[in-house]
Amino acid sequence: MEFMTSHDASERYHQLNSKLSAEIFDGKYILRAYQNASFAIYDIAMGLQQYLSHKNHLGLVKNGSSLIEGLTPFWLRQGLPLQLKLESQSWFEFIETLNSETNFVVWSSENEITGEVIVSEKECLEIHERLSKKRIFSIQVTEQLITSLTLPNYAVIILRKSILNDDACLVVMSEKMKALSVIGSYQSLDFARLFSQAAAQLNSTTDLKQLEKNLEQKSLYYVHYAMVPARLSDRVVFNFKDISGAALKEDLGLNDRLAFAPSQCPFWILQSWKNWWKEAESEALIRGLCIVSLEAFKNDAQLPDRIKASVDKIRRLSQWNVLS
Repeated sequence: MEFMTSHDASERYHQLNSKLSAEIFDGKYILRAYQNASFAIYDIAMGLQQYLSHKNHLGLVKNGSSLIEGLTPFWLRQGLPLQLKLESQSWFEFIETLNSETNFVVWSSENEITGEVIVSEKECLEIHERLSKKRIFSIQVTEQLITSLTLPNYAVIILRKSILNDDACLVVMSEKMKALSVIGSYQSLDFARLFSQAAAQLNSTTDLKQLEKNLEQKSLYYVHYAMVPARLSDRVVFNFKDISGAALKEDLGLNDRLAFAPSQCPFWILQSWKNWWKEAESEALIRGLCIVSLEAFKNDAQLPDRIKASVDKIRRLSQWNVLS
C-alpha cells in the first residue's frame, strides 16, 4: 500500500486526475477519481452544498439508484428543501417546477440492479442542457462511458463500474464545476491502478446477445417484457419463478464480483429499495433474481451448462414427496 504525507496528498490526487483526463478525454474535461461511487456522490454533493450554500434547494430523481437514497437521510437531517420528481411527471415538467434556488438535481440513467436504461442517451443530453440553462448542476449516475460525449456547462457525470465491481469510480465535469473536493485527496490512491485505457472501451452487446441464446430462455428476466428495453450489456439477469437466486449463486460458487443475488441482502436493506425501484415491492421478484456478470461467462466456458445443472439440482432438492 502506498502511503503519502498530508503535504503532498492534494498534489498527487491532482496529478492522478489530470493524467486520467488526458488519457480518456484528451484533457477536454475535469476528472476526479474515487475509490467507489459512494465516495464520489458524497464528495460532489457536499462540495456543491458548501460552494453554493445560498442555493439550498435540491432536486432528487431516485429511480434506479441506491446511491441517491443513501444520501437522503443527510439532507433530511439538514432540513434542506428536497424536490422529488413524481412518477406521473415527465422529466421536462419536473425541471420547470424547480425552485430558482436549486443547487443541483441528482439522477440515474440506468437501474443499477437489472441494468435497464431508464433515460436514453438523447434524453440525458437534453436534461443536462435544460438544467444548465437554469444554472442548476445536473449530476447523472451512470455505468456507461461515452468518450465522445459533449458535456453542457453544468453537467456532472458520476461513472460507476457496476454493483458487481463497485470501485474505481470516475467523475467527469466541465470547468464550471468550481466546488473543491471535500474528501478526494484523503483517499489512498492504491485504487488508481484499476484505471487504464480499457476504461474507454464500451460494453459488447453482441457478446451478450450471443451468450443468451445458449441459456434457458424462460429463466431470463428480459424475455418477460413485451418490448425488451435498452440495457447494459455487462450482465445476464436471471429471474427464476421457483428457486432462489441466492441458492443458485451459492451452488455455483460465484463470488460477489461475479454474481449478485438480492435475496442475500438483509430485509432492512431491501425495504429501502422500494424508494428507488418500485418493482422491488415484489418479494417473488427479489427472491428469484440472480445477476451474473459477463466476465463470469468469459472466465468459464462451461458456465451455461453448470447453471442448467445447478438449477435442475436445486429444483429437485426443493421438491417434497409425501409418503402415504
